[in-house]
Amino acid sequence: MVRGRVPRPPRPRAVLVLVLLAATPAGALAGCGGDDGSPAAATTAAPSPARTAPAPAGTTTAPASTTTAPAATTPQDTRTTGGASPESAPGGAGDEQPIRVPAEFTLTGDQVTPGKVTVPAFLPVELRFTAADGRAHDVLVRTPTPTRLSVPASGAATQVIDGLRAGLYLIVVDGTATNGALVVGGDAGP
Repeated sequence: MVRGRVPRPPRPRAVLVLVLLAATPAGALAGCGGDDGSPAAATTAAPSPARTAPAPAGTTTAPASTTTAPAATTPQDTRTTGGASPESAPGGAGDEQPIRVPAEFTLTGDQVTPGKVTVPAFLPVELRFTAADGRAHDVLVRTPTPTRLSVPASGAATQVIDGLRAGLYLIVVDGTATNGALVVGGDAGP
């Protein structure tokens, strides 16, 4: 510490704000506030004309000039959003879709095509069964919590299931074991 110098305490910001407000003309502050889009919010009070004492006879006076302080603006953080709110940008909040791996099967009688579909472990799986033979089918996938789907005639049924541990989960169609299986624990694909 240097001797002989007494550090000055920092000025409180409130005092500085009050000094700035006192120095700002009232007309400059009339437009401050939120932007609610209403026409009433956009109106401002017109500055009152300066009053001067009457000039002595035979002299003329120049009109008084009016100056206003520039409006203060608050800078926005533009590091990640370019000045726009993340909520209003494409892909903002609420636009997210949870990750899920598709597993699509086609049913023809008691045959399932492809015979096996592989998906990664622990990721949600979107099961889709399509009836290609024009008949309705009841499908059971033997997962730890069995998954049942009713496939309409010439239609499709889809269900998202939670991620599974690695393993082989057999597919039963209309009560009959089939060649089909969901293989969990590898790269996605047939």
